[in-house]
Amino acid sequence: MKKSIYILLIIMSFTLILNSKDLQNQKDKTIIIENNLQTKKISLEIEKLKKETKTISLTPWLQSGTLIAALIAAAISLFTATRSQRIQAKSLDNQVQQQERERMSNLLKELGSEQVPVKTAAIQALSEYESSYPFIINSLRTETDQGVISLISKVLKKNTKLCIPILIEETCVLHQEKMNIASALITLKIDRKNICSKLDLVNEQLQEWFKTKYNQRNISINNFDFDSTQLNIAEEENLTELENNWKKINSSYNNLATVLEELFTLASRKNEVHLIKNGFFYNIKFNNLNLENWKFENCNFINTSFTSCNLRNIQFSFIIGRNFGIKDCNVNNISLFNSTIKKSYFKNSKGKKLKFENGIFYEVDFSGSNIRYSNYINCQLTQCNLEGSMWAKSIFEKMDFYSCNFKASFFQESIYEKISIVKSQIKTAKFINSTFSDSKFLSMQVERTNFNDSSFTNIKTNRLEFVKSNFDRVKLISSELKNTNADADTTFVNFDNINSNIS
Repeated sequence: MKKSIYILLIIMSFTLILNSKDLQNQKDKTIIIENNLQTKKISLEIEKLKKETKTISLTPWLQSGTLIAALIAAAISLFTATRSQRIQAKSLDNQVQQQERERMSNLLKELGSEQVPVKTAAIQALSEYESSYPFIINSLRTETDQGVISLISKVLKKNTKLCIPILIEETCVLHQEKMNIASALITLKIDRKNICSKLDLVNEQLQEWFKTKYNQRNISINNFDFDSTQLNIAEEENLTELENNWKKINSSYNNLATVLEELFTLASRKNEVHLIKNGFFYNIKFNNLNLENWKFENCNFINTSFTSCNLRNIQFSFIIGRNFGIKDCNVNNISLFNSTIKKSYFKNSKGKKLKFENGIFYEVDFSGSNIRYSNYINCQLTQCNLEGSMWAKSIFEKMDFYSCNFKASFFQESIYEKISIVKSQIKTAKFINSTFSDSKFLSMQVERTNFNDSSFTNIKTNRLEFVKSNFDRVKLISSELKNTNADADTTFVNFDNINSNIS
């Protein structure tokens, strides 16, 4: 019994041990499963984190893209709206311009009315449009009513910057028409020089114009009296027609010149600066104007003068002057290039640092002018009056003086290179302390003139007579003096003659 109980206890113990092992195995399996699940969970969480990280890193770009897309959309919207507004504005502008054109067209018709009130109302209305100024100026050509001319002048004064060039252009047109008349007279076998003399034209210009079948300027009504005795009836009728056309052109120019003078005066008061090209100035008087820094290019000045004007820094280039005058003016820094001035005057004017280059001066009166410290290059002065003028402390290069009057003129302390003085009257003049080189003095009488402290290098003379003149402390170097005589009252003190030939 006891043995059976003992065996039973052993079997139960063994069974318990086996059961405990099974439980332990099951527990271990559970732990393993749980560990595997935990590992998978962790792995899944890691994957999730990676995805979230990628999502987070892409978020700024996604946000930027959204912003850019929004900006593009806004820009497109703005462009569309702006384009729409621009199209609308352009349409409105076109409508306004069309209305203005229609209004201007009607006003221009009224501008040609013979009724003065209608015409003056049209001028006042047209003055609102800058594009109408050429038409208003053109109407001056046929206008005869002085009140209308005064009104036009008043209107044009609103914009001198715009209107002065248009007026100049209109004078150019008249100039061409007058040249056509002169050319037609030549075809009637009337002498060209006779035409120029009576109609106050420039012979060289008319000759060139006729060659190219173009035309030139000013004619005096009282002088249209050509000899027609050798003309046939048709030619006489043609001559009469030319005279009538010329009178109309002359009347047109007088209107333009009147207004042009007034606009120049106003521009002067406003201290404006203008570049005047291709202007034709006839019988115009400019008085007390401030034209500082103005430029005149390719202009004609016939019977035109500047009196008591400020011409400081003014520039004349390629101009033609006849009976052209500058008097009592400030001419500081004035420049004159490539120009021809005949039978004119440059009197009693004062200035420094002038520059004359490539100029021709014929019968020009420089008397009383004070134009020192200046440069004169490659100019020809023929039969010019220099009496009582001051040209001291200047440079003269490649200058020709022919038959000029140097009486009581002052040329001291100057440099003279490659100049020639021929058949001129040099009396009581001063060339003190000057330098002459490569120059010529021919066929002159030099009286009471002072050359003290000067030097002469490579000088040629012929037929000179020195009367009561002074050559004290003068150097004569490598020069050739032929047929040169000096009276007993001419002094040569400390006169150095170096390698020179005197005969």
